[in-house]
Amino acid sequence: MRVSRSLAESKTEAFYVGTYIPTVRQITLRDSSKVEIPDAWAEHTWAPYLNLFLQDRKRVVDGYQFNIPIRRPAAPTQFWPFAFALSIAEADLRFSRYPGIGYDDSLGFSVYLDTLPETLTFTVEEKKQAGDSWDDAIPTGTIQFKRSF
Repeated sequence: MRVSRSLAESKTEAFYVGTYIPTVRQITLRDSSKVEIPDAWAEHTWAPYLNLFLQDRKRVVDGYQFNIPIRRPAAPTQFWPFAFALSIAEADLRFSRYPGIGYDDSLGFSVYLDTLPETLTFTVEEKKQAGDSWDDAIPTGTIQFKRSF
């Protein structure tokens, strides 16, 4: 399964499905820093294949990619570039059989979904102390996205 490298590529390749609007445009972290929340977008998941003429092609496969284009801070202070992480809220886990959220510099946060719900909620998680493991992160807020298509 693959995901487009950008919203423009998704639209050009005709994988783009639609936009989700966040219910809040900014979150405040425990250290009082602010994070701007942009619109998210969804696309059909796709896979590469070779046609009969050995030409590279792409075909739609089951599922969707949900992308939240939050960019890496200019000066990350640790291996993980953010002071927070995102996870699908427990109530919304039913929408994904692979609910792990990845990060890519060109896409931002990305997660696979089996279906596209009307709303999707993410939990903002932060470490209590810088040296803590992400496994011990605590929920500090939520971001909900509403379907606009």
